[in-house]
Amino acid sequence: LRNIGGKDSVEALAAAFDSKSALLKHEIAYVMGQMQDAHAVPFLISRLSDNEEDVMVRHEAAEAL
Repeated sequence: LRNIGGKDSVEALAAAFDSKSALLKHEIAYVMGQMQDAHAVPFLISRLSDNEEDVMVRHEAAEAL
């Protein structure tokens, strides 16, 4: 998905942010950062702004932005 890029890829990745796995969500944020796609910004901001989110995920969302 990272190499395909675009809105559909970002949305497919973002769907996994509903997972309970902080490691998975961390990796999703990392991939979104690597994609450098503007469609990812709202999803990353959402993770970063969520004070209930694992700090590892929030950190990676900040790095991705």
